Amino acid sequence: MFLILTRFLLWAAIFIGFSYLVTLFFPKKYLIYIGYTIATIFLLLVFFPPPDSLTFDLAQILSLPFKPLGLFIIILLNILRGDLGSPAVKKRLVTFSIFLLVTSLPYVPRIVSQTIFERDAFKYQEQGVRFPPGTPEAIVLLGWQGNDSYPTQRSDTSLAEGSDLVLHTRDLYFGGAAPRIIVSAGPRYDYTVSDIAPNEGQAINRALIDLGVSTGDIIVDKKGRGIHSSARNVAALMDRFGIEKDIILVSTALSAERALETFQEFDMTVTPSPAAYRTVQPVTGVDFLLPQVHELIPSVEGLEFSTVVIDEFFHSVYYLLRGWISPGELITNRLYRAELPTKAPVAAAPQAPFGGVGARAPSL
Repeated sequence: MFLILTRFLLWAAIFIGFSYLVTLFFPKKYLIYIGYTIATIFLLLVFFPPPDSLTFDLAQILSLPFKPLGLFIIILLNILRGDLGSPAVKKRLVTFSIFLLVTSLPYVPRIVSQTIFERDAFKYQEQGVRFPPGTPEAIVLLGWQGNDSYPTQRSDTSLAEGSDLVLHTRDLYFGGAAPRIIVSAGPRYDYTVSDIAPNEGQAINRALIDLGVSTGDIIVDKKGRGIHSSARNVAALMDRFGIEKDIILVSTALSAERALETFQEFDMTVTPSPAAYRTVQPVTGVDFLLPQVHELIPSVEGLEFSTVVIDEFFHSVYYLLRGWISPGELITNRLYRAELPTKAPVAAAPQAPFGGVGARAPSL
């Protein structure tokens, strides 16, 4: 009985809240039509159970007013209906509202990423498979924020949002793509404890060992805090150990082009192998322009995706201004790659060139 009463009160609260929002934004003459529409939808749901995709979309729509971003947009729209004083103030608020709404739709960053950044990343990866440049000597993992390195007292290592990069590197290693791994990841200052920032490179090193990679096959750059610093440090490590600068570069798909050009500036032969795709590849035709229902609903995920895409754009502009990347280098690399011999297949598991299992991983 208590459970039934609780469910009844919850449905009543949802109905009252939804009714208030409807009366707040729609004129009274339209309320009867909205009521008929809602009643029809409920009747259809009673007699025809919806598919899972429709249930997901309806849940996204109905829960929007109860999420912080959705509630903020509703309050902002309600403010715009009132008297804001001068037209200039209202114009600025309208502009801000449109910008917030557009950037919080998952559809917008998905299209930008799919058509500009990640499509190129997929092409680079496909090109590397078709025309691998010689025999790569190392897999270079750009592993910032690839694990949860906060609990320094823990004996195990938990992977975070960037774990796809770590797992992809593990798969390349066991697939015989290269005999060693170079991890470039510096300290995590956002996880500082007692003025000591845990080092992410060391944490990823532990994670790779837990995944079965030989300890002696891992070299760690503990100072890499960006693509350029990682490229500089990796080049120094390869010179130090006498490793030929022929690498497979594992980075996020969004930053694959910038990473490729940056590492080329340090006289490396680079085969890109991006991971952590945020969109589906490859994309052909114009079908990808058609939005899904959930992509037209504002969400924090969409706002975060937009932030990442904009951040990558400004990073690319900064690298171009500093002279760290050059669009012409990309074309040269493609032509050079096609002339190189095809990599011989590796049948045996990779061996440990730096002391075998149990040896200490070299680091910079």
